[in-house]
Amino acid sequence: LDAEEWQVRASAVESLQRALEALPDAAAARGASPLLPHLGPFANFASALLDDSNMKVSLTAARIAQALPRKAGRALAPHVGTLGSALVRKMGDAQPLVRQEAMKVTAALLHELPAPSAVLAELHE
Repeated sequence: LDAEEWQVRASAVESLQRALEALPDAAAARGASPLLPHLGPFANFASALLDDSNMKVSLTAARIAQALPRKAGRALAPHVGTLGSALVRKMGDAQPLVRQEAMKVTAALLHELPAPSAVLAELHE
């Protein structure tokens, strides 16, 4: 999202969040989620959105990242590192709400993915 006006970016990210929420959860999709073939690029994009300079865009991106483990299930495991660096940066943000959202994403990853120790290791790197 190269738009300079934060309102345009915020609107686009909110549309993306609605589209992601409309997808079936991984458990219901049984490996047939339309998200899965695009999960790597989507995780990269979500990570970039987390780093957006606008707090509203960044918070919406955090909610997208929080939904990813539920929507992608175990298929997200190889992409945790992609999200991890942005999450760690957000955990050190000056805004308490941003830090809180980053922790919610981390909790969702730990809850949904099969190896919590692997998630923590990715966040540590």
